[in-house]
Amino acid sequence: MKPDDDIRQEVRRWPGATVNFDRTGRHPRAVLHFNGRERFVTIPGTPGDTVHGPKNNIAIIRRTLNALGAIRVAVPFGRGRKRWRNPGVQQRVVVAGEPAPVMPDPWEPLQAVELFGDSEELPEGESQTATPCECLACLSDMAGIYPCLIEDEQ
Repeated sequence: MKPDDDIRQEVRRWPGATVNFDRTGRHPRAVLHFNGRERFVTIPGTPGDTVHGPKNNIAIIRRTLNALGAIRVAVPFGRGRKRWRNPGVQQRVVVAGEPAPVMPDPWEPLQAVELFGDSEELPEGESQTATPCECLACLSDMAGIYPCLIEDEQ
């Protein structure tokens, strides 16, 4: 649509308001009339290259008509019939089926593996402490994370 058509369509929604278009200089003017008063708005000659250009023009027309004292007719929303909403939980039909299979414990195979080889069972309250050797891995703060270098050599 041309800018003139957009403006005419918007002015129809304001009862008692009229619009005339003048061409003076480079840009056309929309002269808005309401209740014996008039104001003009300079509008672009082309619709512009963005989506916001025509919307900004209509916003300027609305502000001008509002400043003249015109009141816009409310546009009703939802012209079609009202749709039905999704039924609530009480109205749904739940189909009974088989229960889902229970998945096996993924950690069970790891529990059977001995991490530190043959170890004697310690009485409750005592902990097994490794005796540190003189290698850098055992002397560092990261002991237990890196393997012991002396044990690897043996």
